[in-house]
Amino acid sequence: RRVHGGLFSICLDDDNFRTINLLTSYKLNYKNIDIMIGITTTVWVAGVLFVATATIATATTKNTHSYRLTRYLTNPNRYIKWARPVSDESKGVTVKWNVAFNQIIEVDMKNQLLKSLVWLRESWHDDFLMWNASDYGGIDKTRLEPDLIWLPDIVLYNSIESEESGSEENKLLIPVVIDSNGDVRYNRPAVLTTTCIMDVKYFPYDKQSCILTFGSWTYMEHQVDIIPADYSGGDNGSYQKNGEWELGAIPVKRTVTSYFGTENYSAVTFMINLKRQAFYYEFNLIIPCAMITAITLLDFFLPCESGEKVTLAITVLLSLTVNLLLVADMMPPTSTSLPIIGQYFITTIGLVACSLLMTTIVLDIHYPRTPSKRVPPWVKNLFFNYLSHLVFLHREKVSAADTRSNYFEAPATPSDHVYENYVRQHSRNKGNGCADTDDAFRNSNALIAEATNEAMVSISENLDYMVGVMKRQDEEKSVLGEWRYLALIVDRLLAYIFTIATLASSLTLIIGAKNPII
Repeated sequence: RRVHGGLFSICLDDDNFRTINLLTSYKLNYKNIDIMIGITTTVWVAGVLFVATATIATATTKNTHSYRLTRYLTNPNRYIKWARPVSDESKGVTVKWNVAFNQIIEVDMKNQLLKSLVWLRESWHDDFLMWNASDYGGIDKTRLEPDLIWLPDIVLYNSIESEESGSEENKLLIPVVIDSNGDVRYNRPAVLTTTCIMDVKYFPYDKQSCILTFGSWTYMEHQVDIIPADYSGGDNGSYQKNGEWELGAIPVKRTVTSYFGTENYSAVTFMINLKRQAFYYEFNLIIPCAMITAITLLDFFLPCESGEKVTLAITVLLSLTVNLLLVADMMPPTSTSLPIIGQYFITTIGLVACSLLMTTIVLDIHYPRTPSKRVPPWVKNLFFNYLSHLVFLHREKVSAADTRSNYFEAPATPSDHVYENYVRQHSRNKGNGCADTDDAFRNSNALIAEATNEAMVSISENLDYMVGVMKRQDEEKSVLGEWRYLALIVDRLLAYIFTIATLASSLTLIIGAKNPII
């Protein structure tokens, strides 16, 4: 196969811009074709690299002022980031510090920790980071990485974490803004986890105050002086609302603390004022506790004959104990104060325990140990005639005679009249001329009268015994009726006392929690 070659032009960019034209015309085999493809590829790559180099050179030319400024500011021969940025060693560096509170991430009451997202804002003057803007194309502001310049060693004193925003790599991604007059601003977000001593006395209607104290760790006051950027307080304009906590004002103050007697260190303290929204705890703890306590009232209206009064009281007591354990799990293990919700649960448990004791007393009255013993007269007079009116259980007064059984009267004994009836009948028979049979009838009737008399005596004795038993039973029922009526009055009276005590204690604790006396 015959293949004809073509024209190849290679342009070389040199001083004379010479062009070499190579004209070849010869037979090509497959080996020559591979050589031609390689030459073509090499030429194409060289052209691309040339264009890229020209583009980079152009960009470098455009940014030459920023490049020169950065090289000037970070030149190790004129700037050392470990030295304080002052031209006069007797001068101090004043650092203005402010905090913008953005979000409350977590309030750990058990461990007494506050985790929050804030924006840290600090600014200072660096004597060695100044330049003439006209010498650098009018650039009056630039940005550098924080690890290239001096930074004040300001730390959060009450932090429990070593890094402000997670890792050092993330921290260095945020540059420092530098003005041509030497003013430096370093603003960055940070997730802070700090200790916070919490007062849980009025939980869940409590207010907490947590502090954030920032200061230099190694520089004394005359070397690095930290002051608030805004003495009116921290910035809460960008705060994102939390479902449990409301953020109040954030006052700030500057403090100077002396260590070792001669070394004074300045610090800035921000006070984070938080107020808890109690709806969650009211809905999940207080209202269920109140409903369980209300069930206790049913124990007083449950009949003693049901046999479930004590069981119901014990069940309610156990339910309140479980709720108290849930509350105790939320609270920090402190002995300085008892939360108001804990006081409420303990008070309620005490009232329910008293209701269990009251139920036991009512059952003891309802089932007296000696059924034949009557209620003392003074007790009957007090409860039946006076206290029964208070609990709306008054009934008509019943006399002692009415309480006895009148159903049975002792029957007349007929044995004394049997023979008299026989004599009366025999006298009538004699008048009729029946004298001849008088002796026979006398003998037989005497025997019958004797047997009948014995039977009637036995029947009379049995009837007397049965009447006595019925009278005693009726008497016992009357006595039991009095005791049960007394138990009903006492039960209802204790129910009213329990209700009043529960409402009084609940209102006292809740009102005292929402309106604490400071």
